[in-house]
Amino acid sequence: MANKSAYSGKAFPVQDGDTLACTAADLCHAVRFIDAGTRNSEVFEIFEAAPQIQCLPVLADGLLVGLINRQSFMVQIAGRFHWEVYGKKRCTKVMDDAPVRIDAAMRIHEIADRLVGDVPGGLPESFVIVCDGKLQGVGFTSDVLAALRQHERRAADELRQHRDRLFAMIEERTRDLRLAKQEAERANRAKSDFLTRMSHELRTPLHAIMAFSQLGTQRHSDADRPRLGSFFARIHESTVKLSLLVDDLLSLSRLDTGRIVLDLGYTDLGELLATVRDTFADTAGHRNIVVRVDRPEAPTPLRADPQRIGQVLTNVLGNALKFSPLNSEIVLRLAVEYSGTAEPAVGYRLDVIDQGPGIPDDEMESIFESFNLSSRTQTGAGGVGLGLSISREIMNLHGGSITARNLPAGGACFSLHFPRA
Repeated sequence: MANKSAYSGKAFPVQDGDTLACTAADLCHAVRFIDAGTRNSEVFEIFEAAPQIQCLPVLADGLLVGLINRQSFMVQIAGRFHWEVYGKKRCTKVMDDAPVRIDAAMRIHEIADRLVGDVPGGLPESFVIVCDGKLQGVGFTSDVLAALRQHERRAADELRQHRDRLFAMIEERTRDLRLAKQEAERANRAKSDFLTRMSHELRTPLHAIMAFSQLGTQRHSDADRPRLGSFFARIHESTVKLSLLVDDLLSLSRLDTGRIVLDLGYTDLGELLATVRDTFADTAGHRNIVVRVDRPEAPTPLRADPQRIGQVLTNVLGNALKFSPLNSEIVLRLAVEYSGTAEPAVGYRLDVIDQGPGIPDDEMESIFESFNLSSRTQTGAGGVGLGLSISREIMNLHGGSITARNLPAGGACFSLHFPRA
């Protein structure tokens, strides 16, 4: 990038991206000089013949003795009478015999300080540039002012860019803080909701245990065996619920701290699925829900921790039962997965399909977060928001995955992918 002289159109360089790095040598214009014996009429003819010449250095015996500026010269001769006489006089009568001398090595800001501070009566139009006392050429104040203006514009642009970057950083940091605050508030609400739900989930089986154990204590002598049996059955059912809650809490704690260790072994996934299905037979039967297992006839060997995979299957099937309406069906469809359409098999896929209300689209991932419940769970289906989160972590530890989607005909489908043994 370069600037141009207002007089000659000469371009001067911008060093290191800043015009203030320029020196007087960069502003120097090589111009014609005249001898001190030159007459005014000859000076006039030079200026008339060459409009681009704005000043003429005057030398005597090879030394600079003055400087004639075009504008000043024309003003002076315009006010003179008897031009015939005045034109014959030497140019030394109209020259500036004390022109500003600027060393060729001076930088722009030094030149500006010199022009402003050392020249009384206003800024000169031009100045001479010397090096080791020898004339190099002339410079124009307009070039200095142009360089200063260019530097000012550049500084203003840089300041504007810095300001914009600062505002962008502030906006980004403010946005991050706002998101962090919202996330903290959401986590705090989730914690409060979890504690409320956990208190309720713990109180319900505890009340049942206390109530039926008290009834058993009061009526053990006169109650018939079937009735006592129902009391103990309710007590057992409540203790199982408490045990599952405690197991979930322990599992979550171990997963969060990385202290959970898988006890890997070989098991049959289809058999394990059927076993879990059987544990929910009474619960499903009370609501007239059919739980159907579709699985391959051939064995489905899986290298996994049977207890942890059983925990996953229990959580997912329990979740499906929780949302299934009366007189509906849940399908547990187990199939072998292949890479493309050919052997070998890469694993198994289990789809747990229910006929419930489905999952809100914006909650497909959040239901797998700890302490988060679907908005449809919070309407009364129960739970504390741990089962699906724990299930995903366990599947990840096994190199598998679990995802959820809604079905076009209604209901939800949880898909579990197991790598083959």
